Order: sequence, then structure tokens, then C-alpha cells
Amino acid sequence: MQETMTEMETELLEGQTELEAEELVEERSVPQKRVRRRKKAPFIIGGVVILLLGLLIWWLVAGKGKEPTEEIVNDVVSRGPITSMIEGNGQAKPIKSESITVGTSGTVVDVYVTEGQAVAAGTVLYLINSPGADEAVTKAKKDVEGYQKQLKSLYEAKQNLNIKPEFSGKLLEVQKIKVGDQVTNGQVLARLVDDSKMKLTQYYSYAYQKDIYVGMPAQVSVPGVMQQLNGKVSQINQVERISAEGAKLFSVVVTLDNPGSLSEKMPASAILHTNSEEISPYEQGALEYNRVTDVKAKVAGEVRQTKLQDYLKVTTSQVLVTVDGEDNDNQIFELETSLKTAQEALTTAQKNKQNLQATAPMDGTVVGLSIAPGDEVKSGTVVISIMDNTQMMIEAVIDERNVSFVKPGMMAEIDQFGTIVQGSVESVSLSGKFENGMTTFPAKILVDNTDGRLNSNGSIVYRIQASQSDNCLLLPSQCVKSVADPETGEARNVVFVKADKAPEGSITIDGSTLGVPATGYFAVPVEIGISDKFNVEIVSGVEEGTEVFSQVVKQNSMPMYG
Repeated sequence: MQETMTEMETELLEGQTELEAEELVEERSVPQKRVRRRKKAPFIIGGVVILLLGLLIWWLVAGKGKEPTEEIVNDVVSRGPITSMIEGNGQAKPIKSESITVGTSGTVVDVYVTEGQAVAAGTVLYLINSPGADEAVTKAKKDVEGYQKQLKSLYEAKQNLNIKPEFSGKLLEVQKIKVGDQVTNGQVLARLVDDSKMKLTQYYSYAYQKDIYVGMPAQVSVPGVMQQLNGKVSQINQVERISAEGAKLFSVVVTLDNPGSLSEKMPASAILHTNSEEISPYEQGALEYNRVTDVKAKVAGEVRQTKLQDYLKVTTSQVLVTVDGEDNDNQIFELETSLKTAQEALTTAQKNKQNLQATAPMDGTVVGLSIAPGDEVKSGTVVISIMDNTQMMIEAVIDERNVSFVKPGMMAEIDQFGTIVQGSVESVSLSGKFENGMTTFPAKILVDNTDGRLNSNGSIVYRIQASQSDNCLLLPSQCVKSVADPETGEARNVVFVKADKAPEGSITIDGSTLGVPATGYFAVPVEIGISDKFNVEIVSGVEEGTEVFSQVVKQNSMPMYG
């Protein structure tokens, strides 16, 4: 195989005769060829090294001290379609799910369902034996009943902070108390008597038992006032009193109106009249008040006011004494707190007992079953979970630019690893969350999953078409800048229009911090509409064809070898 000659060989041949040259050429075809290749390699490697060193020196000299260049990029307001699509990631969670936790330790007797089984509300799920559950319910009931009784007494006492007469009458034997004195629960403050009527107890012989009856007229003689008053038999008592003469006597109570001159313990006697004779009592008796009771303090405390006075005529609506019930209120507060705690304990104990033989709280599918017959379970163990995955709820996030376009009922596309289903926006919150310079609003997407295509708690991608415009003014999103208004300080959206002079409606803004050139560009406020990943709708402020500042692109000016 004949090879191309190197320049060095060519120069050598030129200095020889044609004969010598032919001999050299012939020598290239003889077996000495391998030796000549080995001698050629050092020359090639050396040439490459020299070339690379030269390029390095040239780069250091030619490129040293040169900075990258900047290129100003402008865009033009154009017209076209835009669709605002909201996209995000989330989880498909069932709307309803419940777990059952045992509150007492016990032994699993039987389990009636299996993992993945569909159950209806009320289906018996399992049976656990726990003697401690019954004891806890019994104790909790006793605690609740005890606190309720104590509170009832205190509530009644509180109603009696204002002490009133039980009936209309007259005060007697009034105790000397004044404002500021302490009274105790049950302390007698006065005696209340009803003296509008008087009673007289008389004893008659059993020989007249059949002649005396209730309502029978009686003539009452009161020697002290020298009066005879009309009365009636109001009560017959079949007692047996033996007189000094050995006669058997029974008692009769005669009631008469008090003309105002009668008082307790006045001697009196009542004669009863039959058709044929008068019936006289065995002996004289003494008048009694119709009713008598004690006025008592029913709560301990300090006297705030008192109107107690001997022989004072009073009515049932009249406040006699007012007592400060601070101690009573404190006791009520403490007992109410204790009762609430006891009621919560009873509810928990009853629920724990129910959970020993639980039924399905709803229609759904058994998705968690952690027990088997014979297992010993501890208090606090979640033994079963039931989930209704016929409907899924997905939590979405809407940014502040699009939240006004998203309304309940709008369709949403749900993608779970290639499985595409349709949902609808259930709600959009009016309360936003500010984070990373933007306010977002939570929304909920409802998806029908009766066919079971979506996996519970599986990751999904949601897409909501917030709005669409087929023919509107558009600019790349980076062209619209948010700046502070020089007069109000409020945030405004502007574009920097390229022009020889300030356009109408422009405002004075220093755009240097945004990379805008110092001259040839003017800030013009714009109203924006919907946006997608790249463009934003311009509602007003600039017209189609207007050239505006977009961005500054830095280019590397280092010499490149080509």
C-alpha cells in the first residue's frame, strides 16, 4: 500500500538525482515500511502539541480582559388566542372515611369481615371481650349522678339568694341581723305565721263519732276577747285519748276566720250543734295559727340587705333578705366543671363499650383490618377502617390572577398516571394565603368514583381551564413589570414602551433596577387579564404593534475557534 509522502521527504527527494529518487521510492515498498512509520509518529505528536500551545497563547492574549456583551430584547404587542389553565398536584381522598379505635384492652372473640369487603352501615364487624369496659361505664354513671345531685341543690340555693316568704302572713321572733353579717345555710331568721285564720283542736266523746262531720258548723267562744265566732269542722282525727274519767275521746280541728283580735294560745272552746242537741268538748283548748313556718337562709353568705321586722305583714313577692352568693357561685362553677369532665368520661366509656362489638358507621369498603380471632388488643388500637371511595375530594390551589375566574361547578380534568376522569369545582375559599410573593386560594374538586377508577389517596394531576380568549392582545409574561406607583405607592402593572418621547398616559419610573435601559423606554400602566405559562392578556394600556422592553440577554464575547 503506497502512502503519501511527508513534506520532509519531498524536500529530500528534490536534492537527489532522479535515479536516487526512484530508488527511495522503491525502498518505500520494501519490508522497511514498519520501521519508517515508527520514525514518523514523533513528528505528528509534536505538531499537535505545538498547535494546542499556539491556540492557548492566542486565547490568553486575544480574550484577556474582554467582558460579555448585553443584548436588549424587545417584543411587540400581538393579537391571538390564550387559555388560562390551572395545573397542580394533589391526592384523591375519599369524602367519607372512619376508623374505629378500641378504648379498653381485651381479647378478640371473632371478626366478621375481611379486608376489601364492601359493608353497609350497621353491619357487625367484630366482637371483643373486655370486662373492664362495663366497670368503666358503671363508675362514670355514678360520678355523673353524684355531681348532678350536688348541682341541683346549689341551683335551688342560688334561687334563694333573695329570701321570700313561703306564704302571706306575719313575721314573729325576728332575729337581729344587719347588713354585713354572715349567715349560714339553714339558719333561722324569723318565724312566719298565717294569722288570717285560727285553728282550735277539741276532744269529743266517741259517743258522738257518727254525729260529727267535716264542714259541720261550730260556735267558738273566746273568753279573752269575750266573743263568740262562727267556725267549721275542718279535720277529724280518729285517735283514742282516755279522759280522767275513763272516757274515750277523739280530736276535731275547728277553723275560724280571725277578725284581727285573735292570737296564738288564747283559750277557746267550740260547741257543735246537731238537730237535737249541743255537743260540748271535753275541755277548753288553745287557739293556733293556721300555718306556721321558719324563714331560713338557704345559702351561706354575707347579708346585703334585710327588711326583717317583728309583726311585719308580708306577701310572697316581698324580698325579706338578700344574701351574697359568691361562695355558692364558686361551688357551682367547680361542680359544673367536674360534671362536664364526668360526662365526657361517661361518653368515652360508653363508646369504648360499643366499640367492643362495633357496627359499620357507614356504607363503604373495609380498607384496614388489624385484628384476628384470639388477638389481645390494647387500649388505643385502631382495629378497622372503612372508606367510602365512591366520591373523591381533591384539594387544589388557585393563584390570585386566576381565582376570580374559577367558580363552583366548573369542570376539572383529573389525571392519575394516565387514568383520566372528569370532576367539578366544589368550592373556592375567599381567604387566601400569602407565600413567596404571591397569594393563593384553596379550592376543592369533587370527583365521582363510583366505577372505582381512582385509587384512594393516590397522587393525581388536576387541570382547570379558568378562562379562554380567542382574539386578544398578548405579550410575553416577562414584559409586564410590577412597580410601585410614584404617587400612591401602590403596586401597578406596567410595560416599558420603546419610543422617542413619553407616550400618553406614561408615568415616571426608574426601570434601571429591572434592567430597562435609561433612555428610549417609558413606563406605561396596563391592565392585564388571563395568562398561561408564557403569555399574558393585555386588556388596556397599549395597542397592537407597540414595541416594548422584554429582557436583557448577556452574550459571551470570548473568541471562539471555528
